[in-house]
Amino acid sequence: MKKYGKSLRILFLCIAGVFCLMLFTSEEAGQRYFCGMVLEISDQYFLVEPDEGEEERKSADRITVPTNVISAEGVPEVKVGDEIRIVYDGEIMESYPARLSTVFAIYRADE
Repeated sequence: MKKYGKSLRILFLCIAGVFCLMLFTSEEAGQRYFCGMVLEISDQYFLVEPDEGEEERKSADRITVPTNVISAEGVPEVKVGDEIRIVYDGEIMESYPARLSTVFAIYRADE
């Protein structure tokens, strides 16, 4: 019986470890967001300057944000100079300007 007790404890610890790993990495693998100012607008993208202090600013000072978002709410009406919040998958393509691959939603920062 002692043999099974030790095995069960090891199994429990492994399952708990996997659960904790999934819990703490889900944010990184899920959605990220940042705020920035719209510099340019086209039919297919916004060119955005991430705000000072945003982690994305360390990657690039200009990011192309596609306007084909996954959100059913669509893209808000914005103009050059507006502050927006971009929710995306966490991946930034290395180019200049940088580019986001998957955008979940775009919101006006004042909403």
